[in-house]
Amino acid sequence: MALSPPALLSGRVEWRTDACGVDTLRPRFRWTLKADGPLYNRFQSAFRIHIVDSRGCAIFDIGKVVSGALRYQPDKDILLCHRGAVTGF
Repeated sequence: MALSPPALLSGRVEWRTDACGVDTLRPRFRWTLKADGPLYNRFQSAFRIHIVDSRGCAIFDIGKVVSGALRYQPDKDILLCHRGAVTGF
């Protein structure tokens, strides 16, 4: 029986579930994973952070990052809430 890959359980930006109002230009992203079976010997091998505004316009996209880390902080400034509510994390 093949197990499905782990999926996003929750995501946070600067410890908040809603990124709008975050007052730093290099926010810290963190997330946790869930799985349909045991997580033993199962892990994340890559991630992508793609953030859109309420109209679906891209605000930030880092593309695919090959890493098992469950956190990310950009090395360049980004403005998360310049065109309405942020969704998609």
